[in-house]
Amino acid sequence: MVTGDAFEHAVRSARENVDLAVGIHLVTVQGKSVLPHAESPIWSMGRSFPRKSCCRGLKYYFSRVAREQLTKELAAQFRRFHFTGLKLSHVDSHLHMHVHPVVFAAASTCRALPGQADASPL
Repeated sequence: MVTGDAFEHAVRSARENVDLAVGIHLVTVQGKSVLPHAESPIWSMGRSFPRKSCCRGLKYYFSRVAREQLTKELAAQFRRFHFTGLKLSHVDSHLHMHVHPVVFAAASTCRALPGQADASPL
């Protein structure tokens, strides 16, 4: 989780263990966002995602605005990972939200953005 309390420690550990496969654990529910509330006001709890993953999953599916803001947030998470300089080996997410079709599509789009560390398919 690029917004997790142990992110900097995890990056240091990954740099010290160069053979370690390092992935990104995307946060789409129950965690902190990279973007400030002003840029993604749909997260009703300031810089945190709502705790109810089922309700959030429905919102991502049925709300165009939620999908757009989700894509912006995931792009910000991928950028934060990219700036570490680490090679991205895999992508998953908190509470397995990466299997949600909208989250999967958004993550696939964000991972392929120009300038990402590894733009290979998910």
